[in-house]
Amino acid sequence: MRRLLLLLSITIISTSIAFASDNYVREPSVLPTDPILEATGGGSVAMPRGTRGIRLNPADFAGPFRLTVAGGAGGLAVDPRMLDRGVSQLLAGGILPLPRDFAQLYADQFSRGGFGFSGSGDLAFTGSGLGLGILSDVDVFMRTSPDSDYASGYLISETSLVGGIAIPFTVGDFDFSAGGAVRPTMRIRGELNDRSAIDAFAAGTPFDEAFADTPVLNGFGLAIDAGLMARRGDLSFGLAVHDIGDTEFTYHEHSLSDVLGSIPDGRLPSGGDRDGELFDTDATYITPMSTRLGVAWGRREGFVRPALSADIHDPHLFLSRERSIYEHFSAGAELDIGRVLVARAGISADGYGLGTGLRLGPIRVDSSVRFGSDTPPRASLGARLEF
Repeated sequence: MRRLLLLLSITIISTSIAFASDNYVREPSVLPTDPILEATGGGSVAMPRGTRGIRLNPADFAGPFRLTVAGGAGGLAVDPRMLDRGVSQLLAGGILPLPRDFAQLYADQFSRGGFGFSGSGDLAFTGSGLGLGILSDVDVFMRTSPDSDYASGYLISETSLVGGIAIPFTVGDFDFSAGGAVRPTMRIRGELNDRSAIDAFAAGTPFDEAFADTPVLNGFGLAIDAGLMARRGDLSFGLAVHDIGDTEFTYHEHSLSDVLGSIPDGRLPSGGDRDGELFDTDATYITPMSTRLGVAWGRREGFVRPALSADIHDPHLFLSRERSIYEHFSAGAELDIGRVLVARAGISADGYGLGTGLRLGPIRVDSSVRFGSDTPPRASLGARLEF
C-alpha cells in the first residue's frame, strides 16, 4: 500500500511540473459520443465499462476478455424541447439520419443556442494483459446571431490507433494491475465562423460542400498513457495519466475539401506548412498531460446490481488552488436490473447527464441526454456488439 501511495504522489507531482510559453497552444479536447460516458459524468478510471479501458485506463487491459466487434454512436445538440421534430420525422421516414437533414429540420435553432452533431466509432479488444483498438471521434457545433452576422463554431476530429499491455499483481488483500499504451493520433481542427457557410448548411447544403473552403489544421501526434488499478471485493481504485509529457501535434493547414479528399487515400495533403489563418509556424500545438484519480464500488452479483463512482481530474491544480473542487470532480451512478436494463446518472464540470441501456446478449443499445453549461443539451444513441 505504501508503494501505491508513493506512486500516486510521484505521478501527481510530475503533472504539476509544467512550463509556460506564449508559443504553446493547448488543443481543445474532443468529447467521445458515448452514451454510457455522457450519462455517468465521463465514466471512471476505477471502473471502465466493457472495452472502455481503451479510453479511460490501460490498467484495465489485465481484466477479463472483452471484444467490441462494432461500436458506434451519434449525438445531436439542440434545444431538448425540439427533439420531437427529429424523432417524429425519423419514424415517419421523412428524413435520413444525416447532418444536413437535421440541419434543415433545426435551421431555426442555429440562432437559439446553437446546433451541433457528433459521432464516435470503435473496434477494440481488451483482456489477458493486452489492449488493441481503433477509435474515431468527431464533434461539430455552430451558433449564429439573429441580429447580426456573428457566427462561431468548431470542428474537431480524431482517429487513433491504441496498443498497450497491462500486468496484474497482488499486494496483501488488493489485486493490482499496471498498464501503459501508445496512441498515434490523426487530428483535424477548424473554426466554423463563416456565416454564409453556416447559412448554406442550415439550408440543406451538404456539410463538406458548405465548408469546403474552411481552413483546418491537420496532422499527427503520438500520445503515451499509463494507469494503475487496485481492487478488493466490490471496491476499486484507479489512477490514469494521459498524454504523458504533453502530446505534440505536427500540424499543417489546408482547406477542409483538400483534407477530406486525401483521407480516402490513407494520407493527409502535402504542403500547408506556412503561416495561415490558423497555423502559426512559431507555435507548438499540444494536448496537455492530464491525471485522473478514481474510486468506485459496484456489486458484481445479484439480480439488482448498483454501482457508484467518483473521480478527481488533475488533482494538482486543485491542490494548488487554481480552481475549485467542483471544476475537478465527476461522479456517476448505475443501476443494472437483471443484466438487461440499466439506468444511469452522472455529473461533472461539463454538466450532468441521464441515460438508459438495454442488453440483449452481445447487443448493447444505450441512450443519454447530457445537459451542458454553455451549449444545448446533447442527446446520444449508440449500439455495440460486445463479447
